[in-house]
Amino acid sequence: MCIKLDENSEESRIKIEHFSGELLLIAGGDDQLWPSDQMVKDIQAHRPAENTEAIVYPGVGHSIGGAVQTDQLILGGTEALNRAAYEPMMERIIAFCQK
Repeated sequence: MCIKLDENSEESRIKIEHFSGELLLIAGGDDQLWPSDQMVKDIQAHRPAENTEAIVYPGVGHSIGGAVQTDQLILGGTEALNRAAYEPMMERIIAFCQK
């Protein structure tokens, strides 16, 4: 994994709980670039549930809808799962933005 959470992660964490608007969080459960699924859980822990929606796609990598790796990075997931998650993710983003 390129980026790991460390013992100073609380100090470097963006204090998103100060944002009062609605928030949609999306992550791949097999993200190999950084621990986005854990980051989603951490953000949820600091936000009111009524205006925070989180979606973690199991087995999906960093590039939802895209490649498993590039020439220089392993992004995780499988091509089939990454592709399968793309359309439902986009539908959820559009619905969220239309609220």
